[in-house]
Amino acid sequence: MNYLDFECEVLTPLFLGGAETRVHPELRAPSIRGAMRYWFRAILGGSTLVAAGNAGEDLRRLENNIFGTTEKGSAVAVLVHSDQPPRVKTFHKDRAIRTPEGDFLPTGKDYLLWSMAASGRPGTPRYQPDREYIEPDVRFNIRLQSRTTQGDDTLVKAAVALWLLANLGGLGSRANRGAGSLEVKSTDPVSGLAFKPSRSIDELCTYLSSGIRRCLSLVSGIETWPKFTEPSEYDILAPSVAEVWVVSGSPDGWRTPWEALEGIGAKLRDYRSHRSPLGRADHDGVLAWIEGGGSPPQIQRAAFGLPIPFRYSEGGPSDVIIPEQGDRRASPLRIRITRLTTGRYVGVLTLFKSRFLEAGKQLQLQTRKWKVPSPTNYAVYAVIQEFIRTFEVKQEVTL
Repeated sequence: MNYLDFECEVLTPLFLGGAETRVHPELRAPSIRGAMRYWFRAILGGSTLVAAGNAGEDLRRLENNIFGTTEKGSAVAVLVHSDQPPRVKTFHKDRAIRTPEGDFLPTGKDYLLWSMAASGRPGTPRYQPDREYIEPDVRFNIRLQSRTTQGDDTLVKAAVALWLLANLGGLGSRANRGAGSLEVKSTDPVSGLAFKPSRSIDELCTYLSSGIRRCLSLVSGIETWPKFTEPSEYDILAPSVAEVWVVSGSPDGWRTPWEALEGIGAKLRDYRSHRSPLGRADHDGVLAWIEGGGSPPQIQRAAFGLPIPFRYSEGGPSDVIIPEQGDRRASPLRIRITRLTTGRYVGVLTLFKSRFLEAGKQLQLQTRKWKVPSPTNYAVYAVIQEFIRTFEVKQEVTL
């Protein structure tokens, strides 16, 4: 057989842009292939096929063998089919939550998906409307079809990438914050790699552990990871440079995918808020630094990604923390929503312990250009690990 078929169902809002980014979302094969390529690189980086002294070149060669380059086409075609156009809705923010102190906070769902809401003033060049998304429960099919004489091998490796995407990642905008999570089922056997939902958190952890090891075996031939003693230069799925956790608000999980987004988003909002010890330290430290100069603070919230705006009430100073090189750094934490066979939902959180910034690079204030030391790699991991420990239910997956 020179193809493999998969049945897919959207679990959380899927913001997958078409010709117009914020309207008319589409189920697009290039977007799926790009996400698959990322996860294939992550499992490849943790295999013995990538030599320590030649990692970059080995990785590109092995990745290009499956997904191609600008000069050479992909060895596997990714085809998407749906019997009817997907149902589409427009994202709208909920009413803000008023705290006992009289402040207003976004809901947990809106905190995760904030950039999907309208921004700017209508009628101005900077205006962006509320973004449209493909609804949860929409179903479609993916076919992986070999274009080479080594069909079985390339198809299996492409299936590995799809398995990782379907169990650890998501598609489209805000995929790293819970949007675009999919449930994928295989209609064809894939060399002992199971595509199936789990009944409980314990069963899901076992399923993920055995599945990730099976992915490694199908890619490299053995279930053995090399040892990593330093943070990796890119995201690698392997012990010591990655952690995978299953989290929930209760042992049974959340009742709906929207509740799961709300539960995880509220935890993240409260953990990063200036009312928490972590957020307060950043809030007060940056204010004292801007107003009085002196030693720059350690900005711990950078662990969840950059830029970070700092704005103060009553006409106080404002600025934005960005990397010294570039204007953003994605969070090392990936959030997805998974459905159990009970119909309940849980979160799967993946922490990649890659190098936070290029060696020797710092953070800086966007307007003032003042430099501030970047948090150490280990401080970044510690901040995220502490966040994971705030969940009522948290169970680590053995890699």
